[in-house]
Amino acid sequence: MNSSTLPGDHDEEKQAKGLKGRKYVLNELVQTEKIYVKDLRAVVEGYMKKMEEKGIPDDMKGKDKIIFGNLQQIYDWHNKYERRLDMYAVYCQNKPKSEHIVVEYDAYFEEVKLDLGETFSLSDYLIKPVQRITKYQLLLKDFLKYSEQAGLECSEIAKAVDVMYQGKLTAQGKLLQQDTFLVTEQVSGVLSRSKERRVFLFEQILIFSELLKKGSSRPMYQFKNSIKVNALNIEDNVDNESCKFALRSHGTSERYILQAPNTEIWQAWVGDINQALKMQRNFLNESLELPHIKKIT
Repeated sequence: MNSSTLPGDHDEEKQAKGLKGRKYVLNELVQTEKIYVKDLRAVVEGYMKKMEEKGIPDDMKGKDKIIFGNLQQIYDWHNKYERRLDMYAVYCQNKPKSEHIVVEYDAYFEEVKLDLGETFSLSDYLIKPVQRITKYQLLLKDFLKYSEQAGLECSEIAKAVDVMYQGKLTAQGKLLQQDTFLVTEQVSGVLSRSKERRVFLFEQILIFSELLKKGSSRPMYQFKNSIKVNALNIEDNVDNESCKFALRSHGTSERYILQAPNTEIWQAWVGDINQALKMQRNFLNESLELPHIKKIT
């Protein structure tokens, strides 16, 4: 520290930076919220309204409600600002069924897109609420950080961060497994250096994370990557090594090789992932027991 700089000056500078950071985060929240609501409006007043005017294929009747889930409710909430974050959990849990139907009627939704003169597909819009709930969490965490830096009371903000995080994870279903693995990423055949990752398996998603504070009574993890269970492929064994298995997502070149600490953990994870995949197929088939929908095998 410069001899001419007093400790009080340093504190004031830190607080000023915190207040500036808070202002930046709030501005980003407001501006991105406007864009997000505009995207929701494109679905509610665009795709949904056009489908009502145009009519839908006979064998789609009854399924259109599954496609949009409770998106109308989410759109209304963002206009009225009622405090009901649980609707996002409902939306995320419905998402796999929605994706399946949109793919099934791809040609029809491409027609609706052209009729509307839209740049983005319906799938591009339907993923927005899932992305937005993640963005809220990141913005709130930054808002908390800058508020603490500014020396402000932060207990309520900290509670909001916890609620947002718990709500996001709740939307992914029950936690089935969590363990630490050595993970090697493979992209287009090129292997990266193995890194220690904490991996969480939920009913709807598998999450890779990095432990930030080792030895802490309250561990903190940084999100690294994720694969939706309904897009997950598993190789039970890699290179004939008993503790390794590999994961990849449909339609991507990325492959993750996980090395478990021992064979017991490897067996438990391979078994639980295969069971989760089976449950996902059964879940979709039972939910989509409507005329003319092909069963997933």
